[in-house]
Amino acid sequence: MKRYLAIALGVLLLAAPGAFAQIRTGNIYGTVADAQGGVLPGVTVTLSGELGTRTAVSSSQGEFRFLALDSGRYTLSVTLAGFATATREVVVTAGENVNLPFVLKVAGVQETVEVTGETPLVDVKKRGTSTTMITDELQKMPNARDPWGVRKNVPGVMLDRMNIAGNENGQQANAGAKGSIEGDKMWSVDGLVVTDMTATGGSPSYFDFDAFQEIAVTTGGADLQVPAGGVGINLVTKRGTNKLHGGARGFLTHDDLQSSNLPDALVGDPRLENPDGSFRDKADHIQQINDYGFDLGGPILKDKLWFYGSWGKQDIRLVRLVGTNDRTQLKSYNAKLNWQATRNTMVSAFYFDGIKAKTGRSPGSGLNEPDTFLWDQANAYEENRPHGLWKVEVSQTFSPSFFVSAKAAYYNTGFGLFSRDEGQSYTYDYVAGQTVGSYYDYFPVRPQKTLDADANYFVQGFGGSHELKFGFGYREGSPDAVGKYLDLYAGDVFTKDRLSINLGVRWDMQKAMNTPASAPANASFPDRLPGLEYAGDSSYPIDWKDFSPRAGLSYALDAAQKTVARASYARYASQMQFTWVQDENPVAPGYLAYGWNDANADRLVQPDEVVFSDFRGAVGIDPTNPARPGPPPTRSTATWGRRTRTSSSRASTTSCCRASRWAPPTPTVTSAT
Repeated sequence: MKRYLAIALGVLLLAAPGAFAQIRTGNIYGTVADAQGGVLPGVTVTLSGELGTRTAVSSSQGEFRFLALDSGRYTLSVTLAGFATATREVVVTAGENVNLPFVLKVAGVQETVEVTGETPLVDVKKRGTSTTMITDELQKMPNARDPWGVRKNVPGVMLDRMNIAGNENGQQANAGAKGSIEGDKMWSVDGLVVTDMTATGGSPSYFDFDAFQEIAVTTGGADLQVPAGGVGINLVTKRGTNKLHGGARGFLTHDDLQSSNLPDALVGDPRLENPDGSFRDKADHIQQINDYGFDLGGPILKDKLWFYGSWGKQDIRLVRLVGTNDRTQLKSYNAKLNWQATRNTMVSAFYFDGIKAKTGRSPGSGLNEPDTFLWDQANAYEENRPHGLWKVEVSQTFSPSFFVSAKAAYYNTGFGLFSRDEGQSYTYDYVAGQTVGSYYDYFPVRPQKTLDADANYFVQGFGGSHELKFGFGYREGSPDAVGKYLDLYAGDVFTKDRLSINLGVRWDMQKAMNTPASAPANASFPDRLPGLEYAGDSSYPIDWKDFSPRAGLSYALDAAQKTVARASYARYASQMQFTWVQDENPVAPGYLAYGWNDANADRLVQPDEVVFSDFRGAVGIDPTNPARPGPPPTRSTATWGRRTRTSSSRASTTSCCRASRWAPPTPTVTSAT
């Protein structure tokens, strides 16, 4: 046992760091024996298919394995001199372990025996609960064409909304399962975690639905590689094969194909009158949805180098009950190269960029909002850096017993919300139930850097086989604050006959600090909101460290392993949103709220109309010392005020400036009854 621990710790210290990887590949484990049950070492096992060819040699215990396989159909061929060659077809899906025993018969002459039988449905090594939906299911299942909508088909997952014919495409539905919270939901693309750590539980982008090979959703009892206990969504994209393949699609939903959904009580309501004198006959509804795109993949060098690419666009046009329009356009680009560099080395490169443009996005005031109050949305990126997600992955088999996979990625992503009348103030008019004016700009840019490594080492001991799993990782997010995430994990899967035992532990460090920031004085009230200069944090105000033990066992109740009893235990660490640290930043967004006397009845605030004796509350600002952070937001103060966060200058869709606290030229307070 000491030897096993030494090996694990040694590799942990030498391996490249890794992030919170979700499993995007599958594994094949197998044994080879003769007709009398004796193990057969030195057997050549060949795995072939449209995704290339690999070979392995059975160990002294007659075991062989193929790890980190892309999803697909393969053929296994088992060959040993003096025995008949045995072949079998097998299907591999993400996150699944396929266990296949082979029994070779002595052959007087050269012959091949085709072993028939379905791929085993019970994974004896697997822990927890998950659902994997493959391409055929994704295409034929009656659901909205986005990864948020398909989760309604996963047992135990609850969504906060229904996506009807795609009306919620371009929006992110909240989801939970088995007591988990929204902030612990995890997103990954091809095994690389991309969860937006400035809004934990959210995805930083939207995707081309037809680029997915599989969508795997975990709902509990997750692997050591997964830190949090929330719902995990792994999007596995397609790749090139030895066959040239591709396609195009087009979908249309239109207002003319819908019946009225207007309640009887609102039929003929004067507020629903159109400019031409007619009346709207629908409440919130779809005006039109277009969904079209294409993909293409195939060999560059057969069995050696493959390519895949896709492009997709969705155009979602909605109309609200009050008559305002809401239009969302989603574009997605995917490109992938897979290279079988050597018999034991697989290299892949992946590029993705999801672009969202939205006209008429509601700021969510809860009041009736005119067109001038709505946002227009576009992507925003870190300056002078390539846009989108760039990932390189290398999988290396060093020996039949030692396998390592490592990833490196940079993800330049973010978005901007543009006001429709820059510089104009706005008002929440609770008396009339309306907003007035134009809302503020918001430009969150959210780049991520990730390094990731995982290893498997196989040894024999205590009468069975040990699969040691270990790795560690690093992930960083910025720029308004810096969040750093480090993890280490090590575990053992012990297998003997029908028994399988999992033991392991992971350690997570999550910490965050503020970067230097500045803000000019408020243009109307510099004495109440003076200019600020902040040098940033000298240390990390948030610094979490957690140990998470994991344990489980399974026992096959029959020799064919068709019925398996399982038990597991897991402890998880919640995900830290690193922008929480901005609560300690005096330059972070905030507001002071006062009463207002609209003397000229224009429903917009002028400086001489503010009643400073009627203080209503504060968020993020201490009214007695505006240079220091104030009390946290509460429902009562939020009711009477508004949060103001803008940038010091308007940013384009390709660059972003640092966001800082300031107010528009006129004070920003709300009206009250």
